[in-house]
Amino acid sequence: MKDTVKNLKPTANAAHELVVNFGTSNRDACPTEHKITWGALTGQLSVPDTTRGTLPLAEYLALDKKIPEQKRIRDAEKDGPYFIMGSFSQPGTRRGKDIALMNGFVGDIDSGKISKEELQAKLNGLEYLAYSSYSHSPTTPMWRFILLYATPVSVAVHEQAYAFLQQMFDGQLDHRCKTPAQLWYTPGCPPDAGPYFEFFTGTGDLFDPTSVPVVVAAVVPAATHQAATCKTSQSHVSVVTIPLAEESRLTDALHYVDTDNRQNWITVGMALKNQYGDDALNLWLKWSGGSDKYDHDDATVTWEGLKPRSENGVTIGSVFHLAKQGGWNASTASIQLAPQSTQLLPLFDIQDAKVGRFLSRDAPRRRYLLRNTLPLGKVGMLVAPGGTGKSFFTLQLAVAVATGTRLAAHWDVDEVGSSLILCAEEDDDDLHHRLRDVLAATIAHSPEIEKLIEQRVHIKSMLTENNLMTHANECREIVPTDYVDRLILTARQIPDLKLIVIDPASRFRGGDEIAAQDTTRFVEVLERLRSATGATVLLVHHTNKSSMSADEVSQGAARGSSALTDGVRFQMNLNKPTKAQAKLLHVAEMYRHEYVLATITKNNGAPPQQAVLLRRGPGGVLEAAEAPAQHESQELKLLKILQAEAMVGQTYTTNSLEGKYAGKTGALGLSAAALRQLVASCIELKYLRKRVSKPVGILELTGTFP
Repeated sequence: MKDTVKNLKPTANAAHELVVNFGTSNRDACPTEHKITWGALTGQLSVPDTTRGTLPLAEYLALDKKIPEQKRIRDAEKDGPYFIMGSFSQPGTRRGKDIALMNGFVGDIDSGKISKEELQAKLNGLEYLAYSSYSHSPTTPMWRFILLYATPVSVAVHEQAYAFLQQMFDGQLDHRCKTPAQLWYTPGCPPDAGPYFEFFTGTGDLFDPTSVPVVVAAVVPAATHQAATCKTSQSHVSVVTIPLAEESRLTDALHYVDTDNRQNWITVGMALKNQYGDDALNLWLKWSGGSDKYDHDDATVTWEGLKPRSENGVTIGSVFHLAKQGGWNASTASIQLAPQSTQLLPLFDIQDAKVGRFLSRDAPRRRYLLRNTLPLGKVGMLVAPGGTGKSFFTLQLAVAVATGTRLAAHWDVDEVGSSLILCAEEDDDDLHHRLRDVLAATIAHSPEIEKLIEQRVHIKSMLTENNLMTHANECREIVPTDYVDRLILTARQIPDLKLIVIDPASRFRGGDEIAAQDTTRFVEVLERLRSATGATVLLVHHTNKSSMSADEVSQGAARGSSALTDGVRFQMNLNKPTKAQAKLLHVAEMYRHEYVLATITKNNGAPPQQAVLLRRGPGGVLEAAEAPAQHESQELKLLKILQAEAMVGQTYTTNSLEGKYAGKTGALGLSAAALRQLVASCIELKYLRKRVSKPVGILELTGTFP
């Protein structure tokens, strides 16, 4: 024995606490959760159990894993206490679907090709512990190591860590390292192999899987199955060649098939192998991992023994048949695609597209969270540069929705209810101060009001979490993570939920910010969230640099791809007034920094509204500013006329406006030439603009008023 607990030296991370689940044997399906320090775990795993099996090392190694009876003997020899480096959403389970967070990464290397020195070199600079596994011998080294995560991470991030480390170790990690609920035996060795046991540690940084590069070309362990090339690029290696839509549909269906039923397990395996060959092994193993009975070695041996279709007659349709028996509904599945063996069907019944369903009844009333402004049950966006008060605005909005009071002393609340704000840029202290400032500045204190706020306003700092709702897979395609499903489950705990705030977008989306397809996938995830909850989803987003100095406020102010603005139904921009805007608003230069301009740049189905001037009060709380009293100018009269006409769907070019409103008896009392000059002046002052897309020349309000 090369190391024992007696000569272990404490490290700087020895006091770091983590959650580990421990079980007594492979048959123990109800592990016990323990909070333990890294130092204590290191000590606990530093000494091997030499009484676990009875066979000497040579006899144990001579057993053939491919022969079922000999494999059972091998498994029984090494069976004993185990640990799982994750925490479960409910006690007394070890099912993969119940994993809540992963607290560390366990690497298992049984290739026999990596020496102790090579392992130490690869892990140099990281905090780790390592020990030889049960099959280790002087001639064939086999290792297990544990990397402590800097913070607990989601299953998706753990899988990203696996891809990164698999590449680091040239594909030699055991495939089970990717399985979140995989049990790992505590150190043990055959009774005569104690002198060969190795235990060693490394000191350094805690492993942060969120900071490692996403592995595009995933390295596939040689011991699992042959990899196939990803259809999107010949240079990318992928584990799966099943069409992505079909894989998604199968994954959805398999959730409804009982993994504990061995006959189901075999049937699904045969169906997948018949349809896709060894390329379906990963899908089968991932589904199999949801069973308390799961054993990776048994699963891979069973897979190898599955017979071809000519001998069993099982088709992919068997999977969907079993799923339907379990309650799966193909019509409501997240991905719909006919099995390849069947004829393609129309996308939908054309009768469902007949407009008669609209003509026979009145259209439903549009519902708004803020009257005629922020729609209820839609995805909207608040766009602003840093320091303009967007986080204050959303917090004030939540308080207004909870209490039915006016937002910033300007906007009326139409729908009262609860809210959930996820803040990924502020910690609890920041949120505490801001809520205190909002309540002090905007709400008349009373026990009733305070109770409403306590019951209905929910705020959670997500500052240290991995919040990605989408991420890039091995083929660089943007796909949803399980984050939005977990968020939906969380939101359903809140009664009468009317508002969900995601702040900011950059912390919740993966992929390339300027890529339209990546952005569209993110919007689709937000649409799922609002569809599942019925709440308004308000995304907080930063502006691009060019918009910060522009005198005209537009939809194009949002940073990144325009697909984000195209995808949402509502957009409000907050910006500090430029010098030109301040002059038009009669705000003195010395006070300009105290003001914020709120401009609605997109609001499908709602009437146009003029920009609202807000003033930052104590602590940064926003309130509508009183504009200095002044005589109504001709410019303002013209803008009010165009605004009223737009609300009933009427638009004008300069010529058509002149035809209706020019003349001494007209609403403006101006001649045709004077009216044309007034229009030109409003365009120069950026109150109006001419549409450049078809139909060209239409006069449009910019949202800025004198």
